[in-house]
Amino acid sequence: MSDAEQYQPEPEEQPEEMPANIEAEMGLLGTIMNQNEVYDQICDIVKAEHFAYPEHARIFEVCTDLINSDRSADVVAVGHKLKPEDGVDGELLAAIFGSFAGPVHARGYAAVIRDLFLRRSLITLGRDIEASAHEEQDGVQIVEEAERHLSELVGDSATENTKTRSELTTQTLTVLERKYNDPHKLTGLSTGIASLDRVIMGLEAPDLIILDGRPAMGKTALAQLIAKYNAKKFEETDGEEGAPVGFFSLEMSADQINMRLIADEANIPIGTLRSGLYDKMNRVAEWNKVVEHGQRLATYPLYIDDRGGASAMAIRARARRMKRRHGLGLVVVDQLSHIVYDPRLQRVQALGQITKDMKMMAKELEVPVVLLHQLSRAVEMRDDKRPLLSDLRDSGEIEQDADLVLFAFREQYYLERSEPAQHANETMDAFVGRQGLWAERLRHATNKAEIIVAKQRMGGIGRAKAYFEGQYTRFGDIDQRQDEML
Repeated sequence: MSDAEQYQPEPEEQPEEMPANIEAEMGLLGTIMNQNEVYDQICDIVKAEHFAYPEHARIFEVCTDLINSDRSADVVAVGHKLKPEDGVDGELLAAIFGSFAGPVHARGYAAVIRDLFLRRSLITLGRDIEASAHEEQDGVQIVEEAERHLSELVGDSATENTKTRSELTTQTLTVLERKYNDPHKLTGLSTGIASLDRVIMGLEAPDLIILDGRPAMGKTALAQLIAKYNAKKFEETDGEEGAPVGFFSLEMSADQINMRLIADEANIPIGTLRSGLYDKMNRVAEWNKVVEHGQRLATYPLYIDDRGGASAMAIRARARRMKRRHGLGLVVVDQLSHIVYDPRLQRVQALGQITKDMKMMAKELEVPVVLLHQLSRAVEMRDDKRPLLSDLRDSGEIEQDADLVLFAFREQYYLERSEPAQHANETMDAFVGRQGLWAERLRHATNKAEIIVAKQRMGGIGRAKAYFEGQYTRFGDIDQRQDEML
C-alpha cells in the first residue's frame, strides 16, 4: 500500500465533488523536502493556495519560508516549524517525506496541482455565478464580477498587477525627469567602457542583451569586464553604483575565469599566472600583487556558476536562487551554444526557445541578462569581416527576442593571419608597397577593438572603440582623445 493510500486527508470538499490529486501533492512535497533545490524549479508554477489539502498547503508554506531563509527544509526542520493547530502529525509528515518522486517529475506534479486548483476555482466560480443569476441582481454586474475573478485566476488581475494609466504615466515622467536633470547619467548599468555607454546608455532591466562574435574576438573577456566592473563598483560604493552579478559559465571553469580576472586586476600577463614563471627580479613582489588582488576580488559580489550541461530552465532556477540570496542586478550567461535543449527540437527552434527563456528570466528577475553567442563561419567569407545583423537570421528568433545586439570585433586578429605573400608576377616594389600598407593597418589595429551596436530597441545603432590586450584578456577604454564614436 502506498503512502498516499495509507494517508487520505479530506480537501475542503469531497474528492468526487472537487478535483484533487493527493499523489501529486505528496510527491511534490516529498521531493522538495528530500532535495530543496527542486523548489527553485517549481516556485514559479505553484503556490501554497494551489494545494487542495490544507495540511499540504501549510507544509509548502513552511518549506518556502525555510528555503527563502537559506535554511534546510528537511523533515526535521519542517516538523519543528509546524504547530499543533496546523493538523500535521509525525505520521503524516513521515508519509509525505517518503513520497519522494524525484526531481524529474517535480514540474509535472506542480503543473497538475495548479491545473486542479484552476478547475476547483472554476467550479466554485460557476456555482457563485449560478447563485447570483438566480437572485435579483443586475446581469451586467454579474458578468463584470465574473470577468474580474477569471482575470485573477490567470494572474492578470487589474487589482493586483496592472497599474492605471495615470500611474504608468507618472512613473515614466519620473524617469524622464531624472534624465532631464542629469542628461549624462546612465539609465542602466555601465559596461565599463565609456564610449559604449554613450551609445546604449547602459544595460537596463529587463533587457536581453546578445553579445555576439566569432571565436577569439573577446566575447568572454568583454562579458567578464561588464561583470567585474559592476560587482566592483557595487562593493566600492556600498551599493550606490553597480550591482551583484550572477555569471553562468558553461564553457570555462570558475578557476579559469578567476585567473583572467586576477591577471587583469594585478596587471600581470595570464601566461605568467599559468606558468608560475614570474620576473626573476620582482618575483616576490609580483606574487604579492596576485595574492592582494585575488583577495580583493573575493570581496566583490560576483557569483560564478560553472556547472556545465545546464538547460535554460536550470539556469533560470539557479539565477532565481542567486537573486533570492544575493539580490542580483545583472546576469551573464556564457554561452548560448552550450545550453542544453530538447533533442526533439531542431537546432534553430531550440535556440529560439532558449532566447525566449532568457528573456523571460530577465523579466522575472527584473535584471538585464547578457547572453553570449558565437556566430557561424559565414562572417569570414567576406572581405570585411565585421559582423552584420543579418548574420543572425539563421539563428532562429535571436534577433527578434534581443533588446540589444552587440558584436565584438578585432581587426588585428584577421590581419595577423593575412600577411601578404609575393605574387608570382609581382615586382618587388609592388610587393613591398602592399606589405607596407598591411603593416600600417596592423599597427593601427593592434590592441584595439570595436563593439558594434547592431540593434537597440530603445535607441540607435553605431560603433564604439575599446582597447583589448590579449596577454591580460581584457577590454577597456581607449585614451580619451580616441574614445569616441567611429
